[in-house]
Formats: sequence, structure tokens, C-alpha cells
Amino acid sequence: MSSKRLLLTLFGSKGCGLCHEAKESILNVRRAIPFEFQEVDIHQPEHKKRWEKYTFDIPVVHLNGEEILMHAVDETKLAEQLKKRMNE
Repeated sequence: MSSKRLLLTLFGSKGCGLCHEAKESILNVRRAIPFEFQEVDIHQPEHKKRWEKYTFDIPVVHLNGEEILMHAVDETKLAEQLKKRMNE
């Protein structure tokens, strides 16, 4: 397995049902594929630019800083993206 660092970032908010579903899907994939995971609440003042960009699009997922998914997380697509990035 590759030692390449994979950082997945979920942009969402506490009151977002789709964001909670996205997090569950991300954690399901994480059981099979190791990666670092962080959540960002776009409603926090320090994330104002993300709020302006994503307020109507959350959940949004970035992999190593690159936007890869928006509105929902498909576990199969996420796993494919992670495996592809690991093999680059």
C-alpha cells in the first residue's frame, strides 16, 4: 500500500442532514482505505470564504485540497477517487 498522505476534508454545517449522511459514508470508506479526515463548519467566522462559496452546495468534499464531491457522497466514487490518488 502507498504511503502517500491522503487528507479528506468535509465542508458542511452542524444542522445539515446531508452533511451528517456524507460523514457516515466517509467513515464507512475509511474502514477499508486509510486516510486523514477533518471536518470544517462553514458557518464558523474563520471559514467565511468557504461559506460564501459553498453555502448552497454542502456537503462538499476535498481530497488533498481539491474539490472531488459535492451535494452527496457516493461511497463507491469516493473509494475510486482515493485509490486513484494513492496510485499516482
